[in-house]
Amino acid sequence: MSLKTPLTLVLLVLLLVIGSLLGWQLLTQQAPPLDAGSRGSACLDRQLESGTKLRAGQITVNVYNAGSISGLANTTMRSLIRQGFAAGVVDNAPARSGARNVLVLDPEPKSASVRLVAHQFNGDVVIRRRADDLSDGIDVIVGDGFRGLDDKAKTTLAVQNQTDVCVPVDPTP
Repeated sequence: MSLKTPLTLVLLVLLLVIGSLLGWQLLTQQAPPLDAGSRGSACLDRQLESGTKLRAGQITVNVYNAGSISGLANTTMRSLIRQGFAAGVVDNAPARSGARNVLVLDPEPKSASVRLVAHQFNGDVVIRRRADDLSDGIDVIVGDGFRGLDDKAKTTLAVQNQTDVCVPVDPTP
């Protein structure tokens, strides 16, 4: 018997012990909570001065499907990402949201961010004040009458008054 066999066996047993210890540590580690607040904020509030340009990349958009067309929110989000907007939540809309084409909800319905998002869509866009955000960023609800995005819509807007925007957080450390 050569010296290689016992050394290989010792090395394999050592790897098994180390792997078992690491596995046990990961298995018994406390899992993070699953509630929405534990994920942290998808964006941070930043102040833009009057005269500066608000760009699509500075706005996080959440898209919710209020219609019966499967995948409409996801398709809409992909189009908004192509326009330069930051992706937020994609989900089904809360019950009775009342969107035919597009409904934009935000605590500040007259903000520059809301105006820039609303200009991206074809057809009538309804903007409403909602005190409690569905998620961080601008909430967009699309319905069965959705008429699509305007590919020629501007993706920048001059800020007329000092305003706060929810700038996307980079998830990479």
